[in-house]
Amino acid sequence: MIAQEHLRRVAAWSRELTEREIEVARAGIVERSYVTGETIFMRGDKFDYWAGMVSGLARMGAVSRDGKETSLAGLTAGAWFGEGSVLKNELRRYDVVALRDSRLALMERSAFLWLFEN
Repeated sequence: MIAQEHLRRVAAWSRELTEREIEVARAGIVERSYVTGETIFMRGDKFDYWAGMVSGLARMGAVSRDGKETSLAGLTAGAWFGEGSVLKNELRRYDVVALRDSRLALMERSAFLWLFEN
């Protein structure tokens, strides 16, 4: 569980939550670190977390069958992504790779869905 003030710093969306909603969010989030070049998510992965960049830099993209890379977005601190995969309960449609040492907040699917529904 992360601290309430830390949650408010890393997730702008959390500033409008009620006390109960904050507690659900805090209880459902863990943080993980990734080193430069490490794959955070791989296209086709089943990954049941909504992800937020706490620090660092990551690239969201895909590699075609013929090896062409396509960058879809650069992700910096404050960016939250992957909600579509969580909501639709589907496999990831893109790769996310750390371009710098990065730290991510990962919200469990159950906490995300509870917040979404409430």
